[in-house]
Amino acid sequence: MIKERRIENVEVLGIEMPYLVPIRPKVNTYRATLTKIKVGNLVGWGEFLIFGERFWPVHPDLHRYLKESLMGRDLFSMFEVIYDSRIDFGVGLEIAYLDLIGKIVGTPWSNIYGRKKDSSPVVYTYAPGIPATQDFHNFDYIMFVSSGSWDKDEEVLQTLEITTGIYWPTPDTMELADEFGLLVLSENPIARYTDIPLLNKYNYLTFLSQRAFWDYDYVMIDVSTFGVTKSMRIADILESYGIVPILFPGFSSSLLNSVAFHIALLYADALLVLTSHLIHEDIGSPSFTVEEGEAYDIGRPGNGCWINHGIVSKYAVNLSTQ
Repeated sequence: MIKERRIENVEVLGIEMPYLVPIRPKVNTYRATLTKIKVGNLVGWGEFLIFGERFWPVHPDLHRYLKESLMGRDLFSMFEVIYDSRIDFGVGLEIAYLDLIGKIVGTPWSNIYGRKKDSSPVVYTYAPGIPATQDFHNFDYIMFVSSGSWDKDEEVLQTLEITTGIYWPTPDTMELADEFGLLVLSENPIARYTDIPLLNKYNYLTFLSQRAFWDYDYVMIDVSTFGVTKSMRIADILESYGIVPILFPGFSSSLLNSVAFHIALLYADALLVLTSHLIHEDIGSPSFTVEEGEAYDIGRPGNGCWINHGIVSKYAVNLSTQ
């Protein structure tokens, strides 16, 4: 039986660094909050991506609220704080919580949830100008993120041999999908041109309200906005209709990539999108290795992501001054 575990400290840290190239129009910088929850000599880490040009102000009252709500509390009774709708980065709290649970038990948290496999096929993300960290020929799935330039995208696509290509276009490059036989990824789940909807917390209700949403073969789930529990709920629905869930960690570090990986292990046909190679320096190393287009579990407990404290310190942002 697991003993009661009291939370000794909770922190929210800011981190900011450039992407290697702009990954979407006007998206040049990786911004995230890292959540730390300490229990005994164990620390759980969570990550929440921030969109837009600047961090929101993190008022001292929020830090005080988190400390008053969590410190001294039993780890296993913190759900109401994780899912408090007033806290945008509850995703980070949930991830840190699961990291701690796995570390306490001594196993990856996906084992606790009942994983269906020990590896997952990888969708390798590529953007023009990114140095290839893997051999494209090892992957059955490539997600090509448009540069916004027709000529640049076309030049790169002509050099790639893609078995199953997912294209995230801009309005100016949409027609390249037909030219190269690519599946169009879109955040507009009801558009006629959408082959693979990218679901996030802002559009998923529109998608699920469609009468024919089950006509899709693949649906991508943005884990960075949903967190773990809601991503799993959506994946359950998709799986019941025979739709392949694709777990997308956002353009994030190895931490969220590891979380998406563990969710993918819970579903027999799920795919994992790999994105951590797009940032300038990764804040850690993932919970998996990639061989021949497949991600294999290393077996570290919790989220399984080893955090590089030097990198975190190097790119740290004082949220209280933003």
